[in-house]
Amino acid sequence: SSLYLTSFASSVGYANAVSWLLEQDVDVMVMSLGWKQLPDNGESSVSQEATEATNDGVFFAISAGNAARTHWEGTFRDTDEDNWLNFESGYETIVLRNQASFSAGTQIERFLKWDDFPTTETDYTLYLLDGDGTVIDRSRRLDGGSNHPVERLQTTVPYTGGYQFAIAGTDPSHTVEVFGSDN
Repeated sequence: SSLYLTSFASSVGYANAVSWLLEQDVDVMVMSLGWKQLPDNGESSVSQEATEATNDGVFFAISAGNAARTHWEGTFRDTDEDNWLNFESGYETIVLRNQASFSAGTQIERFLKWDDFPTTETDYTLYLLDGDGTVIDRSRRLDGGSNHPVERLQTTVPYTGGYQFAIAGTDPSHTVEVFGSDN
């Protein structure tokens, strides 16, 4: 048997890598990568490439759970009608990490995505707040302001302390998802 390795830096590169691997007549493809800016409902070009490989008889395995400690997903619920999501706990903030404290200078990146692809009129915003509830930063549309339902919050925390996240919006009909990393 043979082992083939590919690398790519874009969804076009990914499609080319899958095509090349199919040309090599591989039986198994394994990928440990997520596409934060794409829908995860099987409709994206990336998902369709994996489906085509599977339809060609390839076992296609994709890792899951790499962002488990920095992930939350649920339906947007605003039970007190103040335009802030109420999490299962009833609170309007959530900690997306094992601990709520970050050291000064820690870079935080979180993505907010909701199930209204490919375009949406709905807008949700992810906020980073300190332990006192003061807004530190907020998310912005990933694609520069078009109607793509993905936003990114990327910031450096200004001081050591507790931080939490909150989601604002007005449409209770969507599933929203938050995930990311801390460096």
